[in-house]
Amino acid sequence: MIKNIKWLWGDKCIFWGIYLIAIGLTFTSSIFKMELVADSLTEYEYYLSIIESGKWSYEVNNLITSCVISTYIPAIVQRITHLEPQLVFRIFPCIFYSMMPAFSYLISRRYLNKRYSLLAVGFILSSFYFLYAPLICRIGIALGLWAGMLWAMLGKRIILASVFAFMVVIAHYGTAYYAILAIGGMFVYMLALHRKQELKTIGIVLAVLVVITAGWHFGISWESGRYGRGFIKQAIEMTAPESYVIAQYPDATRSEVSELKRAPEMKKSALFSLGSRESVVQAAFGAYWPVMNIPQKIEWGLSWLLVALLSVGVFAVWRFRLLSDSHRGLVALAYIAILLAVIVPTISVYYGVVRLYFTGLPILVPCIVIGGKYLCSKVNIKAYYPLAAFILMYVLCVSGTVHLMFGLVK
Repeated sequence: MIKNIKWLWGDKCIFWGIYLIAIGLTFTSSIFKMELVADSLTEYEYYLSIIESGKWSYEVNNLITSCVISTYIPAIVQRITHLEPQLVFRIFPCIFYSMMPAFSYLISRRYLNKRYSLLAVGFILSSFYFLYAPLICRIGIALGLWAGMLWAMLGKRIILASVFAFMVVIAHYGTAYYAILAIGGMFVYMLALHRKQELKTIGIVLAVLVVITAGWHFGISWESGRYGRGFIKQAIEMTAPESYVIAQYPDATRSEVSELKRAPEMKKSALFSLGSRESVVQAAFGAYWPVMNIPQKIEWGLSWLLVALLSVGVFAVWRFRLLSDSHRGLVALAYIAILLAVIVPTISVYYGVVRLYFTGLPILVPCIVIGGKYLCSKVNIKAYYPLAAFILMYVLCVSGTVHLMFGLVK
């Protein structure tokens, strides 16, 4: 009996338990709640065309065609199984996406005990992206693979990490670029520390990311590479977002907007204007406070508390060297990326704080728990129950339960 209990409380069993819970959450939302709109609708239409033709074509060269795991592979599965096309399309991303919290648990277990590692997973499962937006197709698939790659790389599993890295690249161009910048920065940091043993694993994973990205996104499926170059160029030049320019000059033609967004005066105006950022950033800094209802204000306060926990955790990790050198380097890079999305309008609008935060969660989620433990240690209380209460309250807000308490619908 005791042996059975120990097995159930083992990391492997917990890993699969988390995966099954995540599958349940994402399947439910994807099948019964989510509508196919915007990018997911475009992916679905291309997926249907592959089912009809039976082949991937680089001639249809757009961003979607480069993401073969969310389009080509499920199309092949549908042709083999003859299941309802939309059902396959909705279920397939969840299989990969649900790996993200499971691998994040294993990453957290490198530094935290089981109970606190489960709390770390709770911060992922309670987020908007998991409870409300699992049908993000190519992004969701890439996030699960990205978390697996991090776990394998930090554990020096070179072959497995390389396989995950390859799959990240062909899953989503944006996540591939993020991975290259993060792992590249991590490589430089470890090189500066002269950590030769860890450089081998990191260097091989980085090489796989760079080579496959160059061949796939800048070669075969060149449109995604062109998009990536354009985004990086605009971010470096800090051009004003088109939406901000159009708001200032609604009658401007497309060519005029293109010139105006590069004008020094417009770039300066956008840099110091809250209106040039995405709506999430605007809301965070109180732009919509007068029209927010009470549940929204509660969620706003909890979101800022989450930011505080993360920030304190990042500080504690570096102040007391609580994580491995390689992981600390990733923490700094992921946190800086989020800050840049707040500061630089182009990154805020075209990539987004929320996506950068969620992409960085497998790296950062131990820091949230560490931040809570650090703050609680200052008042001599155990952090487990306050953090668990925070997650519960956050779930109630995100799920819309608090809204129902006030007679509102989210």
